Amino acid sequence: MAGLWFLIVALTLVVVLALLAASASVAVWRIRSLALIYRCCLIGVLAIAGAVVVSGIGWIVLMVPVYAD
Repeated sequence: MAGLWFLIVALTLVVVLALLAASASVAVWRIRSLALIYRCCLIGVLAIAGAVVVSGIGWIVLMVPVYAD
């Protein structure tokens, strides 16, 4: 039963982080005061953060059988 709660909490945190990264990238793109290169660099950093979130989801899915009873 502990594995199920681990999965729910971990995936919820990862989804929240992914939504924050997506909304931050939209907000960065809408900032007109920044030069295009700075906006693209910030979106690239957020894309890397998104890749980390996706790999975190994969890690959680792979590790659930280890923690499941």
